[in-house]
Amino acid sequence: MGSARNTVSADGQEHSFRDDLRDEFRRAFRSPWDDLIAVAVNAGLVTGLWFLLPQAVKDWLFVPQGPAAFAVVLEIWMLADVPATNMIGKDVDTMVPALDDSPRLQQLLRAKSITLSLLVGIPSAVVSILIGIYDGSYLRGFLIACVLLALPFGASSIAAWFGIVIPYRPVPLRWRWAHRKPWRGTIRWASLVIIPFVLVPIVACLLLAPAILVGLAIGRDDDGRMSAAATVTATIVACVLSAVAFAVGPRVSAYLAARRSERVRPLLTDPAPDTPP
Repeated sequence: MGSARNTVSADGQEHSFRDDLRDEFRRAFRSPWDDLIAVAVNAGLVTGLWFLLPQAVKDWLFVPQGPAAFAVVLEIWMLADVPATNMIGKDVDTMVPALDDSPRLQQLLRAKSITLSLLVGIPSAVVSILIGIYDGSYLRGFLIACVLLALPFGASSIAAWFGIVIPYRPVPLRWRWAHRKPWRGTIRWASLVIIPFVLVPIVACLLLAPAILVGLAIGRDDDGRMSAAATVTATIVACVLSAVAFAVGPRVSAYLAARRSERVRPLLTDPAPDTPP
């Protein structure tokens, strides 16, 4: 089964965590660049909506408001897509053989989570720092950047549960169109593509909510925002919660995979039936 630092794949080869992480980065930056395209499209979409929509519509669409909130919304929308919720289905050849091997599956999921988190977290943190410099809120911009670097690790680790509970294998749209009947399978697929845009923000908010509540309980400045001490404390709490989620999330994924392996495997190896497990 391998150790915590090295695991053995189904073909008998030993893999270190560094090997898996390197392979995942190569996959992310290799054609067809699915993850990069998803992140970039979502970033462009939220940026356009944020700056082009009327204020009344923007207030309804985006709960957080203010310049600093843009970096938070940007990250959540970049993360809220299939790469975060369908880590197994998007890499069937590597992940399906590991469904019954808990250490191997956990190692692969952590490598995927780290890769996606860096793709999303680094640009979001940079945006936060730039906004802080522009507003003259250097400390606040830096602390929000710290949260944005840590949050994707926890959020993606929990969001991965969805792709195990309700799995599907991504296939070209022309295949979906050619096999659109019976409509039950097509409706199921369309729902699973849309649900991440609701699920991931909920997960992120659940991870952030305790930190925000702690910060508000500590104190606010005259302008209504958290005091410096409250912001620092809230940042620490948010980072710790994300770290805990990153540590626990893959373990829960492995548990779910072990229980649902016989139902998940057929859907991922043969997308034709595409019926609920």
